Amino acid sequence: MKGLMDRTAEHTRMKGCILWTINRLCQENVLIYEYGVLYRRKLYVAEKYIAEKLIAMKMAPVKHLRTAGEISVAVQKAEISCGIKLSEAQRNGVMKALGQNICIITGGPGRGKTTLLKVLLKSERNLPPANRIVLGAPTGRAARRMTENAGEEASTLHHLLEIFDEEEETGDLQIAADVVIVD
Repeated sequence: MKGLMDRTAEHTRMKGCILWTINRLCQENVLIYEYGVLYRRKLYVAEKYIAEKLIAMKMAPVKHLRTAGEISVAVQKAEISCGIKLSEAQRNGVMKALGQNICIITGGPGRGKTTLLKVLLKSERNLPPANRIVLGAPTGRAARRMTENAGEEASTLHHLLEIFDEEEETGDLQIAADVVIVD
């Protein structure tokens, strides 16, 4: 029993020390605590910036307005060309993505994201105007896998953004493309 009490007392002291350290780092603005999540300041600022950019992209007027009919025909052609029959939910996802400035598609392994990517890419190619499309992934391995699955060249995000030194201050980076698909 004494051993258990000693370990509990040690655990309590360590917990207090950790909480004091976290509190101190938050006061010094090294860490940010928001909505029950603890962030390193640099990552917090980056995530807030990305969220603001995504919202601005979502709210901006659609650059190329396409009718639901045009999109539907492009998706049907893409399905035939790819030899793929989309589920109703997948078809709706592709059609929604083609009619917006930004679309985020999520799902676990085996949920159809790669299939959807193939049809989305082919559908975009079937629609006017001819857009410059680039494919990107966070790592070289993921970019190679995306290239194999999509049948088109994918690059790392660092390469697309021309970031070659992670310590270098990057500012507001742009990708020279009309459509960017990131896996």
